[in-house]
Formats: sequence, C-alpha cells, structure tokens
Amino acid sequence: MGRDFSSRPVGGTAAAPRTGDAQHARETESTLSQALLKAGAEIVGSANSLIDVYSDRVRLSLRRKFTHAAIFLLAAAAAVVWLGAASLATLRGVCGGFTALFGGRAWQGDLVGGLLALLLSALAVVIYQRSFARGEFARLKIKYARSRNEHRKT
Repeated sequence: MGRDFSSRPVGGTAAAPRTGDAQHARETESTLSQALLKAGAEIVGSANSLIDVYSDRVRLSLRRKFTHAAIFLLAAAAAVVWLGAASLATLRGVCGGFTALFGGRAWQGDLVGGLLALLLSALAVVIYQRSFARGEFARLKIKYARSRNEHRKT
C-alpha cells in the first residue's frame, strides 16, 4: 500500500510519516504476504490433487486397454483353434469319404482329400488376388481420369 498524500502540507514539503502509519503498513504487508502464501499453498495443493486424479485416470485407462487387448488376443486364439479344429474334422471326413470311395484304401483317400484341400486353398488365393487386382485397377482408372481432367482444365 502507498502513502497517504492527503496529509501533505500545501507548502510543498512532505510531512514525515507517522509511526502508526508505518506500523499499519507493515501489518498490511504482512497480512497480504500471508494471504498470498496461503493462496499459493492452496494452488499447489489443488494442482497436486489434480495431478493425482489424472495419473489415476491414465493408470486405469491403460489397465483397461491392456485387459481388453488380452481378452481380444485370447478370443482370437480361441477362434483360430476352433476354426482349425473344424477344418481338420471336415478334411478328415472328406478323406474318409474318398477312402470309402476307393474301396477302403486309406492312402488314396488321404491323398485325394489333401490334394483337394490344397486345390481349394490355391483357388481361394487366386480369386482373392483377381478381385484385389480388379479393385486396384478400378481405383487407378478413376485416379488417372481425374488427373487427366484436371490437366485439361489448366
């Protein structure tokens, strides 16, 4: 706080400050500094509490994400095993059917069943590659047509 200028004499020289005013100024400064320190401590305490809350939230979020990822990986592994077992049972049934068709010769049934399974797998790969190539060709065709139209405009 500043000095009280209303008590200055009109003649031009400033009067010496009274001892009561100086003590009051010191008390005011002391009270102000205590209030500022208290406010600073409250701000630091609030900031620490907020940091604790956010760190707990991040920790819980990471725990949930890891738990969800682990559950997903277990479910994916179970699905792969289940589909593999189903495929194996189907293939064994097909091979058994070919074995019966060839008069009980197991090696012929297994050979024809295995070759049929490989043929179907290769056919699936070829179909996928062709459909992918057609889609890629269509995307490139559109891209180059757009590029050609933009070039003609300029």
